[in-house]
Amino acid sequence: MKILGIILSLVLAFNMQTEESGDLKVRLKNYPTGEGTMMIGVFDDNGFLNKPVKGKSVKVEGKENLTVTFENLPYGEYAVSAL
Repeated sequence: MKILGIILSLVLAFNMQTEESGDLKVRLKNYPTGEGTMMIGVFDDNGFLNKPVKGKSVKVEGKENLTVTFENLPYGEYAVSAL
């Protein structure tokens, strides 16, 4: 019975681990509408405005609002740049 309790405790401990990454949603509003492509980059301290951690290009034709999701980013502080 003691072994069963230890095994149950270990299983619960592994299930209670916190996530180490998450999704970042960037919402852009009130940008000039028209034709073109919006380039969005996510930067950390090491590569600010030189090398993005992640980046995406999105066509903006006819859109008034834009939401871009960056998946599986490690938790931390980031800056976002949009062109």
